[in-house]
Amino acid sequence: MNTQSSVDTRIKVGIIGFGRMGRFYWEAMTKSDRWNIAYICDTNPESRQLAKKLSPNSIILEDNQKIFEDESVQVVGLFTLADSRLEQIEKAIRYGKHIIIIRKSKFPLNPERSVQISGKRTKRSVQKKGCTQHL
Repeated sequence: MNTQSSVDTRIKVGIIGFGRMGRFYWEAMTKSDRWNIAYICDTNPESRQLAKKLSPNSIILEDNQKIFEDESVQVVGLFTLADSRLEQIEKAIRYGKHIIIIRKSKFPLNPERSVQISGKRTKRSVQKKGCTQHL
């Protein structure tokens, strides 16, 4: 008798930005059974073509909106340029996503900062180079 559940317990993630760092994290995630890389998004056509080749089971996108709207996606990896990161972090919080971020940003991230979204205070964790910071 098969007693294993058919429920996928892996963490469903959308990768936004498939440049050098996005590919680095994609590669690390593919080496672990913990991650289900559902989406890869990049505005660069060459990066999207590479993503299709390297990750044929992922949905490849130019616009990240579908990643945020997919309620089954638990985590977004933000591996984009710093000038778009604050907007993406705020969007991820609005949609209830956990966030992986890897570079210093042009804005401070500190435990005391809270984000006001639609009149509600919400707390989310942001993982930044091995430490977790709470917004």
